[in-house]
Amino acid sequence: MKGPKHFVLDTNVLLHNPESINSFGDNYVVLPMTVIEELDNFKRTNDELGRSARQVIRQLDHLRSEGTLKNGVKLPNGGVLKISLEEKSIKGAFLDMSIPDNRILAVATNLAAQKEKVIFVSKDISARLKADALGIEVMDFEQQKCDFDSLYSGWREVAVAGQIIDAFYKEKILTMPGKDFIANEFIILRDQENPKHTGFARALGRDSVTHLDPAFESAWELRARSKEQRMALELLLDPKINLITLIGRAGTGKTLLAKAIAGEADVPFFSISGSDFVEMFVGVGASRV
Repeated sequence: MKGPKHFVLDTNVLLHNPESINSFGDNYVVLPMTVIEELDNFKRTNDELGRSARQVIRQLDHLRSEGTLKNGVKLPNGGVLKISLEEKSIKGAFLDMSIPDNRILAVATNLAAQKEKVIFVSKDISARLKADALGIEVMDFEQQKCDFDSLYSGWREVAVAGQIIDAFYKEKILTMPGKDFIANEFIILRDQENPKHTGFARALGRDSVTHLDPAFESAWELRARSKEQRMALELLLDPKINLITLIGRAGTGKTLLAKAIAGEADVPFFSISGSDFVEMFVGVGASRV
């Protein structure tokens, strides 16, 4: 079948990677209305899924300014994004249409009935099995390349009025409505008029920040030499946080900080590779499967 493909995306694909709509070349990317509704439900949560949902919704709102999503809007990579309403039924299949997955699959089957080349994309194995049973080509979504700059950095800079920074230094907790922070994200407040006037904060939730704890400035006589190391120490020394992941170039102090924390807590330090970890906790040979 010649011509462009129609990739019908499940909600979990967008939550897995908010930039996934730009990953299908010069083809059609189809979002069923049910997917939009599910994103709307997720956007209210204060976690990574909520963050992803809000990012996708912002992208769609921007695209809406370029044209009508029902008819299709051109994507930067040459593809076309469409929102489809055709979710009423699946001909020849007696499926419960109150189930979101079935309504999403109805869009794929209706497109296929129009002789279009349709591929259903989902992270959900059960949904892919249903699609396959309906004669729809399926695929999982795996981002082929990791864009380092698109990863969650753990901190951001926010430009504010000078009096906001003054208030931050006076108060233990500062409320900043509408900022959509992530818990334990670090915030550098920078004066819009005087860039040297700054505040270094840690987010408590979506709209509030607090001061870094002076008790977490050093470990095992090791002090931070960069803002990123100071952020790492703040989290590594916080007993309320059970798991921390650090990413960075070689020589930025990741291993040194981890060793310092182990020394501070008087616990053993182990350095293991990814394959070692899998074999220790999953089973010998599993890392090579």
